[in-house]
Amino acid sequence: MKKISGLAFVSLMLVGCATSQPPAMPVDSNPSDALKFARAMDLRQITDAGDQYLIYNGFASNGQLVPLKTPVRAGEKGVANQGGNGLADVAAGFATHTSFIPVLSVLTAQQPTAIVDGVVRVASWNGKSQEDNEREVNAIFWKTLNRMDGYKVGGMCEGKGGAVENAVRRKATNGDWVSYADIAPTLPKPPINVSGQATFIIGNDCFNLYATRASNVGLVKEMSKELGEQRALFLPGSPEHEPMVFSDGKQYLFRK
Repeated sequence: MKKISGLAFVSLMLVGCATSQPPAMPVDSNPSDALKFARAMDLRQITDAGDQYLIYNGFASNGQLVPLKTPVRAGEKGVANQGGNGLADVAAGFATHTSFIPVLSVLTAQQPTAIVDGVVRVASWNGKSQEDNEREVNAIFWKTLNRMDGYKVGGMCEGKGGAVENAVRRKATNGDWVSYADIAPTLPKPPINVSGQATFIIGNDCFNLYATRASNVGLVKEMSKELGEQRALFLPGSPEHEPMVFSDGKQYLFRK
């Protein structure tokens, strides 16, 4: 089993009570195919915003992906979230490009969890187990990560063969955690033919870091072809590119 990073919030927390519920699924009017994919992938905040898309997370100085207090648009400044005790001063920012959002705030030693609509995510509807999907997706992600523009070992990039984390739970509206085993049957279907309920894998902090670069979007699209026709990959928006979904080598934008 691979080491679980701070981004793997979905697999570390205790199960919430039986009454825990995820946020309500939005009712969309004439959604794009990208948004249809997003809802099927349990992404509930993103919208068909076109050039006005939001950026939900930033990178702390240690390379960890952390949420912004308030989502921002490309070019705007963001402030990282905070909470709890044991505050420590942290000067944070995107490590890959000086034009990226400065994330400046006081953070806790136990940093807040990243917002799911701002994290690279793969959904599989192929009927395979979580473990089988995790193994297959990680192998493809790892191969792609090593080809990405700017990639180097260091910080959150350990260079040990891991590029993903399992996503088995998400935050509920009451602050508890709810299992995807309970959520998956309630999710809408994606705009492709599928043979099973969704299972989810997220890119780790290292993969998310380099996925922010526009120069790596082509590799992500190429990777989606290898992921296969019953999977989809969500690439969140960054200061260098808008959010998008890829499935079987096809690109879908959040534009009506």
